Amino acid sequence: MRSDHRNRTGPSANRAKTSAMVRAALGGFGGLALLCGTALAQSPAFELIEPSAGYTGTWVSDIADNGTVVGWSFTGTVPGFGQTYRYAPGGARTEYGIGDFPRISGDAHVVSVDSVGSNFDVVLYRDDGTQHTIPPVIINGQSRGGRLTHLNRDGSIAMLYYRSAGSEFESFRWTLNGNTTTLPPFPGGSSFNQTTGLSSDGRIAVGNWAPNFTQTNRPWVWEDGAPSLTTVLDPFGTSIQIGGVGTISGDGRTLFYVSDAGPGLRYISRDGVVEPWVFGGPLAGANIFPQDSSFDGGVLVGSLGISDGGGSWIWTQATGAMRAEDFLSMHGVSIIAPYQISRLMVSNDGLHFAGLASAAGVDARGFVATIPSPGIVSSLILVGIGATAKRRRDSR
Repeated sequence: MRSDHRNRTGPSANRAKTSAMVRAALGGFGGLALLCGTALAQSPAFELIEPSAGYTGTWVSDIADNGTVVGWSFTGTVPGFGQTYRYAPGGARTEYGIGDFPRISGDAHVVSVDSVGSNFDVVLYRDDGTQHTIPPVIINGQSRGGRLTHLNRDGSIAMLYYRSAGSEFESFRWTLNGNTTTLPPFPGGSSFNQTTGLSSDGRIAVGNWAPNFTQTNRPWVWEDGAPSLTTVLDPFGTSIQIGGVGTISGDGRTLFYVSDAGPGLRYISRDGVVEPWVFGGPLAGANIFPQDSSFDGGVLVGSLGISDGGGSWIWTQATGAMRAEDFLSMHGVSIIAPYQISRLMVSNDGLHFAGLASAAGVDARGFVATIPSPGIVSSLILVGIGATAKRRRDSR
């Protein structure tokens, strides 16, 4: 369904159109090479990540372009601080320090760990063995410990937040050359905001703002260097007053957000053109909303509410929204019983998924699942059809 009312939101139309053409061309060539490479060697897989020594469960908190994930091991029902790790499909693993919610750059060369020391520094570990520390932010002469939420593709740009008075959160941007910039305030309001997405090049961030910790959210988008956060519009050109933005595609061209002004008001803004997001598929009646996206926005994931049975969903244009277990099974991935998948995230190539596998009475495990490229899937289907036809001929 397409709206007759199209409006532009986010970066200016001319910049968006020009940069989108360049990014689309580069992304197309890069994506083609990436898919061709993985198509030759990739097989369906579902890998549970075992705890580090002395712990009972694992959590996954971020995923790189090639499916490498980061997370931490913990003990107990609530995942507190524990041993952080990096895990690549196939089993290669690296252990880091004590912390939680580590992040990984898209190229998988940089891992961030929020330390538990008194300074609450964030440490960046590079795979060449070097380290870099992001110190606390100094606001009005006071040191505020930051928590890192997003890394760009090469780890040179990070989005963090610090907690201010009244348990409010404020976002800031850090760059490898040492620049730390607090995001500008929302038009006419305070600077209480949290980042929910970052483009792969680190140029565009999206998030939600509220006047204080107890108020409802308003979605925003910010382009590097802009003097203020930009409001997000509905298809009629009206600024969304109550709602939230879930994520942005890696190429920076597509935003996914929701308005709470009425039920089912989910929107997609691609190259500044705003339309309703009609997801279809087996979950067409569910109350879902994208929380992570592949580089081109072609694969989306998110969580299902309690009323829809919990767990996670996966969307593609071809399948519509499906339960994650059903989507992965359709692509040859066998989920280890009795786990249910939740807290799902997707790699930029759309071929790797990671999250939490949990079941009653069983300690939670982080996992990474891999599906074949579309070309491999088509070949497998054709092989299956051919084998079935041969069996039918042989049985006559």
